[in-house]
Amino acid sequence: MLRIFAWVVRFFDWLRALDDRVEVAWRNKGWPDFAKWWLGGAVGVGAFAFFFAMIPGAVLLEINRLYQFLRLGAYPAAGLMYGGLFNYAVALAIVAMTIAVISCPFFMLQIKNRGH
Repeated sequence: MLRIFAWVVRFFDWLRALDDRVEVAWRNKGWPDFAKWWLGGAVGVGAFAFFFAMIPGAVLLEINRLYQFLRLGAYPAAGLMYGGLFNYAVALAIVAMTIAVISCPFFMLQIKNRGH
């Protein structure tokens, strides 16, 4: 069962390494590297949010379709349901990316003012 979540653990390991690289680039005033890791990390967080919504959503959607098949004797059409799921996942990814892009400089200012 834990092997299923190995990619989640790898993502959080990657996120920890990303945080260290962003902090080092900020402290050394390597602005091109900082921008690369900052924006690339935001895209990575957005991709994680997208798949975090799509994978369980697709599984639940198919379980619902199977239930409807057993109840009614015919599979319901899935196009609109997958379209709605995709729109939700894209919106969630955009929100996650926006939060990551906006909050990173504020966290870096906290690190700078912490005096470490």
